[in-house]
Amino acid sequence: MGQTLINILLFVVMLSVIISIHEFGHFIVAKMNHVYVYEFSIGMGPLLFQKKGKETVYSIRAIPIGGYCAMAGEDDKENVQEVYKNDAVIPDERTLNHIPWYRQIAIMLAGPVMNFLLAWIIFISLYASLGYRIDPAPAYINTVSPGSPAEAAGLMSGDKILRLTYEDGSFIEPATFTAMVEENMFHKDETVVYTVERGGATVDCKVTPVYDETQDRYLIGISSPEPTVVEIKGMEVIRTANRYFAENAGLIFKVLGKLLRGKGMENLSGPIGIYTATAQEIQYGFISFLALVGVLSLNIGIMNLLPIPIFDGGRILIALIEAILRKPLSEKVKNAIMSASLGLILLLMVVVTFNDISRLFR
Repeated sequence: MGQTLINILLFVVMLSVIISIHEFGHFIVAKMNHVYVYEFSIGMGPLLFQKKGKETVYSIRAIPIGGYCAMAGEDDKENVQEVYKNDAVIPDERTLNHIPWYRQIAIMLAGPVMNFLLAWIIFISLYASLGYRIDPAPAYINTVSPGSPAEAAGLMSGDKILRLTYEDGSFIEPATFTAMVEENMFHKDETVVYTVERGGATVDCKVTPVYDETQDRYLIGISSPEPTVVEIKGMEVIRTANRYFAENAGLIFKVLGKLLRGKGMENLSGPIGIYTATAQEIQYGFISFLALVGVLSLNIGIMNLLPIPIFDGGRILIALIEAILRKPLSEKVKNAIMSASLGLILLLMVVVTFNDISRLFR
């Protein structure tokens, strides 16, 4: 029970920090561009604490998973001012939708950029404290489990994996064992042709994975060689953090690309899945938990750049369209776009919640 409470507390703190950092980015750049900010809130829901600044109300609210930066021009002026009991006369040039388009984009970009900065600082701190990095093992087969699908297909210890060809005709030529595992996530129960090099000859082996209930995943029964541990210090720490940042960002974009083609929906997770991952990483220690915070911050930054109007990326897209048209879109069009994007997000939430619950029952 005690560990569960710690897990919940750290999960809440993690999401609160990531989202507050994001909203703080919007807040700072909005202020720099003289946009009127009604409220900057850490948390959502019922009010716990509030302090009125010169213009902005600073709040802490009861539900710590969330936060927001309420700027003039985001919503109907009269309704917003009524909510905030604010009777200030706000000139158009201080509202978000009346400043130049490039300033709007700067404000929208600031949130994701702060998430990227948080992730980058965390990755540098982690590698600086560890003093080493782990380079993934090459795409060789170390061992083959007796009685496994890999053994039945003819794969052998020492085989160099040259290519994996999937049922849909796609293929990869993995440079590392990790790259192969990542791609196989999108082809869990498919028969895959492993093209391997053995004794100077090329051999094709068809392998169909089997589901392992204890590990809740499909396996073929092979293991990788040991990865390489490399000591790092100085500028190599920053270079390693940059590479880790780029690799994780690349994997996120790869997953998004797969989703657009209808693959990998079952891999998506929502709050329940994130909590489960948090609880698992806490078991491995603070370093693993902090790495998860960095990866999630990077994920949230990239997701917010998607060109869906309810996200920052969608607002950036609308600002660019208005800049090209040289006139604002009508409120009717904006409301229709927002409603459609909200419907899409709600559908996505249903999918990820179903996935999370299914994993819990498994």
